[in-house]
Amino acid sequence: MKEKIWLVFGDFGFNHFLALTWASFWATLFTLPLDNVQTRVLKAFPDPSKNRLNYQNYLDVFKQIFFYERIHGFYAGAVPYYGKMFLTAWLTCTLVNGVMDSQKRAAGLEEWQI
Repeated sequence: MKEKIWLVFGDFGFNHFLALTWASFWATLFTLPLDNVQTRVLKAFPDPSKNRLNYQNYLDVFKQIFFYERIHGFYAGAVPYYGKMFLTAWLTCTLVNGVMDSQKRAAGLEEWQI
């Protein structure tokens, strides 16, 4: 990952931060609607009188969200979800890069090769 970022953007200190920010944005954009639909299905009560809206299946959830809440209903909770995506990606990349760098140093590679 480091090599590809360096080849594309050059020697810039915020490369990882910018890449993680951009990747987290797109991950949130594409996965949050599916996560919201799944959450509504799983949190529904078996007794229909306790539910605000009753759903028959996943497609019905999509239709009702779009009909009653429009596109904004699919992106409810986007800011915390984006934060979760960013922190997860940042932690994963930091740990993986740290482990890989230590293994490369242990293998005897020079600093410029890491």
